[in-house]
Amino acid sequence: MLADDEVGPELMSVLASERGSAHVIAPEARPVWELAESAAAFHAAKHLDEVNWVLKMVGPVDVFINLTTKTPAGHETDWDRLFFNLRKGGVYVIPRDRIQRDEEPGIFERLVKVIAAQSAPHEARRAMPAAIREFADSVGGVQLDRTEIRISKANQHFVKIRDADGSRMLAVRSRELTVRDVAVLPAQTFEHRGSVISHEAGVPIPDLGTTFTVPALKLRQYTGKIGMVSNALLFAEESILPDSFRHHRTPGLINPAIANVNRDFARIPERVLPHTTREGTFYHLDCENSGHFGHLVTEVMSRLWGWEEAKKECPDLKAIFRIRYPNERDPLLERRLFTAYGISEASITWITEPTWVDSIYAASPMWHNAAPHYVHPDLLQVWQRVSQGLARSAPREVTPADRLFISRRDTMSNRACRNAREVERIFRHHGFVVVYPEELDLAQQAHLFRGPRVVAGFGGSGLFNIFNSEALEHLIVLNHESYTARNEHLYAAVLGCTEHYFWSPADVAQPVTGWSADAYYSGWEFDFDRNLDSLTTLLRSL
Repeated sequence: MLADDEVGPELMSVLASERGSAHVIAPEARPVWELAESAAAFHAAKHLDEVNWVLKMVGPVDVFINLTTKTPAGHETDWDRLFFNLRKGGVYVIPRDRIQRDEEPGIFERLVKVIAAQSAPHEARRAMPAAIREFADSVGGVQLDRTEIRISKANQHFVKIRDADGSRMLAVRSRELTVRDVAVLPAQTFEHRGSVISHEAGVPIPDLGTTFTVPALKLRQYTGKIGMVSNALLFAEESILPDSFRHHRTPGLINPAIANVNRDFARIPERVLPHTTREGTFYHLDCENSGHFGHLVTEVMSRLWGWEEAKKECPDLKAIFRIRYPNERDPLLERRLFTAYGISEASITWITEPTWVDSIYAASPMWHNAAPHYVHPDLLQVWQRVSQGLARSAPREVTPADRLFISRRDTMSNRACRNAREVERIFRHHGFVVVYPEELDLAQQAHLFRGPRVVAGFGGSGLFNIFNSEALEHLIVLNHESYTARNEHLYAAVLGCTEHYFWSPADVAQPVTGWSADAYYSGWEFDFDRNLDSLTTLLRSL
């Protein structure tokens, strides 16, 4: 029940009429409510965000009664934010005497629109705002009489749980799932071990700061009925587990396998729900973009830090990774990196469909390539271990160079640089060996990248091979201004090299507000007029 200071003794009558455990949410408890004489739990909440937080902690709820006195518009705002905290079959109740007389239609008009949307033809519904469509699918029925409005909920929603909130929220919220903190890396402030030089750009270039606030990172074990879907998605009961979100510190948590509803809730489509079960205890090493080298060496390698601790607790532990569909591919890339780290091939389980498991370990990522960015300095130990494992099998005919330029073929569709060959000539003239990493075996890449003092190249996953570096002093990154990822910056912060950025206009500029994928992946040309003099001066000085 949500109450305010206008609610009097009637709250006790409502409490007496409802079965099960009861929770009262209000700015403060009034003596007239006699809560000490009841079994109801009281939660102080002054704002809608705080109310929503309480409901996420104790939910999903069966019955929500909004006893606060508000205008129809005020009740519409509450309902819009709080309705998804109900479990499937639950009921949201607004007593009519708590709706102030007002000219605004508010909750009444909103419910009319939802009911109309439910009976609209499919094509007409598709043209409606997403919020109306979601509520149309979620409302099971509306009963309106002289005393109250009752709105029932027809489907299931899952709360999106942040990594920072995972242990405490699941400890309260979960009925059958248990969560245990196995190991914790304390929060710390980490200073870039090198320096950053960003040359002229036509727009502001954000997120190149040199101080990183690293949150506490946890290795957790979940025990219960846990669904492992794809794209790193883990869920249990009505909760999406924190390890599903690679950008777990951003305002909106997203995962490609879920149907996003709002900032707090999502649906998991029925077509991706598991129908099989795997016995055993597992270590979660799944990836949002399976098979992509860049995602693997950033998202997944940054979760390897907890493997040894989990393996010590559970000698039969197996790493688990989801391939997108049966017979898609041989997971050679993942196998090579996992075994290079020291996970035996026999200790890896590959799955090709959504699966239930009853015990899984998962580690917070040491890497967060979205604002607020962070990287944990101990990730260097993971990189070194993987690199050493890969390099042991490297053929020695590839001689490491002191200077490497990491280029891209013209066949690349994303961020294609139309004058890449001209750029290569400039770097060759200054003693750089031009390399296309994707054409080399992983072991060759590890061997090649371990020794260079200077690495340059076009921004992107080819440069991510610098995780193998042992002697890197300078990193030169050529980017267009619409490319907002800062992976190279995070690598350099840990490796302790000097970063040099040279910026060029993109064919498609990022919008003034928001973010555009078309701009991010846009083609471009290296701007020689803007950058050649500064670049030449730098290359001559190295």
